Amino acid sequence: MGTKQFDNYADLITFTRASGGTALRPVSYGSELVTNGTFDTDTDWTKGTGWSISGGKATFNNPTGTSLSQSIPTVSSGSVLYLEFDMVSRAGAGVSVGINIGGGIDVFGTFNGSGKKTAYVVATTARSGLQFSGIGTSDFDIDNISVRELTRYPVSIQMNGRMTYADENAVVGSRFALWEKDSNNSIILYRRDSVTGNTGEAIFFQKENGTIDFVASGSSTFAPGILVPFNIASRHGMTFINGAVDGVALTANTTPTNLPDLSATDLSLAYDYMGTVERFRMWGLDLGDGGIELASAPSLEPSLSLTFDSSESSFVVDDWSA
Repeated sequence: MGTKQFDNYADLITFTRASGGTALRPVSYGSELVTNGTFDTDTDWTKGTGWSISGGKATFNNPTGTSLSQSIPTVSSGSVLYLEFDMVSRAGAGVSVGINIGGGIDVFGTFNGSGKKTAYVVATTARSGLQFSGIGTSDFDIDNISVRELTRYPVSIQMNGRMTYADENAVVGSRFALWEKDSNNSIILYRRDSVTGNTGEAIFFQKENGTIDFVASGSSTFAPGILVPFNIASRHGMTFINGAVDGVALTANTTPTNLPDLSATDLSLAYDYMGTVERFRMWGLDLGDGGIELASAPSLEPSLSLTFDSSESSFVVDDWSA
């Protein structure tokens, strides 16, 4: 855990992991989808003009736009596939790699130079073909091709408390939760200020291999002040990210194509933060938008408070969101 600051005896804090430990599950890979990816024999692959297989490798010589292809077990729409292969590029523009069926293709990327290549792609529809397409007038060898379906388990987070802050005119203000492996892989829940014109904006952020995805609550979600209450929740997955504030979900961002692997990384709570924390919860599953709305909703359970200063007054508090 990271830095925590508490103002007085009433600042009680509860940490729970409702997933029974599964919130930190590591990456899971499915079975190998490629047959004869090591080219031990000249079989299993359909060779376009300029392609040959011999000596434990596939070679491409010069012609434009022809492919080395193979049928693979059908993967469903939304599946995330992980590609590995070795390439020795002798000359030219390299190779484009994708999964295809029915005239469409989802492209892993275009690769040049020698060495091990890795990439991810999200299937936009059911796909059952793999193809390597030479680009331009290039000459190269490829070997050790592997394609597997990748699962990085989703995670949902909820946190509520009170923060004391002034507008710092900062892109990143208070960080409620910081889960950062390195500068390219992280999940962060934080406050953004008026450098963007949106003072007190809640940001729900994830970065995988340098690719950033986030959702933002909009301007003036939290007004600057002393012990300003907050109740936020988020859901993070390989193909989505969303947040909720005080029981209202934002619009999900569905552009992510992966989730950072933070299974061996410490999570810092109330990092660079002044205030109190009442509760922090983490689930090793996707709660859905309805779930994060429920998790961040103010409690309506009444609580009785009595005074002992001879004023003979008492009151009931229905909103214990912080």
